[in-house]
Amino acid sequence: MQQTDQYELNQWDPTDRILREDFNADNLKIAAALAGKLDRAELIFHYVPATSTANSGGFNLRLIPWGDWEFVGVHASFPEGVVPEDRQVEVSLNQRKPVLGAFPYQDFFLLFWTRHNLEEPVRGLFLGPQLSLILPKYTYAELHSLSLQDVTEAFPHPSYSFYGFG
Repeated sequence: MQQTDQYELNQWDPTDRILREDFNADNLKIAAALAGKLDRAELIFHYVPATSTANSGGFNLRLIPWGDWEFVGVHASFPEGVVPEDRQVEVSLNQRKPVLGAFPYQDFFLLFWTRHNLEEPVRGLFLGPQLSLILPKYTYAELHSLSLQDVTEAFPHPSYSFYGFG
């Protein structure tokens, strides 16, 4: 049976006999490797906008302690059943193009790899109805806003939950 170089996890060949003990041993190795990496996760804060509707909205990202975390997750939660499904909103960082995504009024999640470093280039994933990479040409120190825009009419604003990991 083959094993991975880094953690010696089992890599079965078609002729290998697969045993429960091998799976259990692999799970223990994975748990040990993750210990200390993801052991610190917490809600940084939750924000509900005071204004219920407008044609644009967003959040001041300077409030995030980017350097305190290995990863930062942002969950935007729209009120259910308030807008037609054919309406779309665009999401961008620092009010710049290109947008991270244009999508129906649905929840979305942003995951940033901060690596405890404000001088690190912004890198992350936009998880909504589609998956998009976040690769703007600035650092976390320069990141100042998350913007939502609908150029045609007002929309209900989402609430935001910010989570820090590691």
